[in-house]
Amino acid sequence: MDRLTLTGDGLDGNHWNSLFERVYRANLFQSWHFGAAMEAVEGHKVHRLAIEADGKPVGLMQVFEERRMGLARFLRLLRGPVFFQPTPAEIHAIALKALKKQFPIYRLNWVTMMPELPRDPGFTVMQDAGLSRIMEGYETVWMNLRMDQAKIRAGLDGKWRNQLKRAEGSDLQVQKSTNPQAVLAAYEVEREKRGYSAPSAKLLSALPDSQTLALEAQLGAEKIAAIFIVRHGKSATYQAGWTSEEGRRVHAHNLLLWHAIIELQQAGITDLDLGGIDPARQPGIAHFKQGLGGERFENAGVYM
Repeated sequence: MDRLTLTGDGLDGNHWNSLFERVYRANLFQSWHFGAAMEAVEGHKVHRLAIEADGKPVGLMQVFEERRMGLARFLRLLRGPVFFQPTPAEIHAIALKALKKQFPIYRLNWVTMMPELPRDPGFTVMQDAGLSRIMEGYETVWMNLRMDQAKIRAGLDGKWRNQLKRAEGSDLQVQKSTNPQAVLAAYEVEREKRGYSAPSAKLLSALPDSQTLALEAQLGAEKIAAIFIVRHGKSATYQAGWTSEEGRRVHAHNLLLWHAIIELQQAGITDLDLGGIDPARQPGIAHFKQGLGGERFENAGVYM
């Protein structure tokens, strides 16, 4: 697979989504629905390309374009390309070089790329491919939902599992939210307060309801916590949430996430991206997400 071609021919929504169903650990930024939201809300042009080897598709990449300073085009590839099966870092590098060739700098194209590659060996392979690193990478935790619930539960950190048991034994009630926009509004307040670089509530609101799952926890008549999850292909992302002081006290988020895992498995989801961690700036959130026992993943950074 040392020779790859990029093509956008015939990539309508149905075709893209059928291919995206085959992606291993698909992420939100490479989904058709996220691209459509970027077009509608941010006004970006979206380039959707299939990666082919010997005339057969093996992966996908979705690139977002902004026009600045007249004719200059700024293109961003976020957490891509994505492939249908685990693929060596060297193949990712070949696809990225093909992308830069398709949008050459002499035509006033400025392309930045955040490959969906682990830091090791991705960092070395990107350098060897002649790509320059300009920014640190993204870190998250992936949960494998192919396992049965007993095995997932056994893999939880002991403290996390005990908190879940206490929440299950309480009067907490979990249900699907009848007002996902309220969940997103609370998330937006927190996003702006903490300076998150995550997608805005407005952008997330543009995603189809069929691709989202909003759960809320209630104690008596009071709603004390909620989460918002986005599905994409066979994967999903824990994208937003909020909790009250009472919610923290009774470990509502543990119960919400456990219910979400059950719902996602029933919907055929195989992998859950816990939505990013920042151990240096937000150690508490990072510790909580790592308590679910998933696989910590840091990508290789942003390149030009």
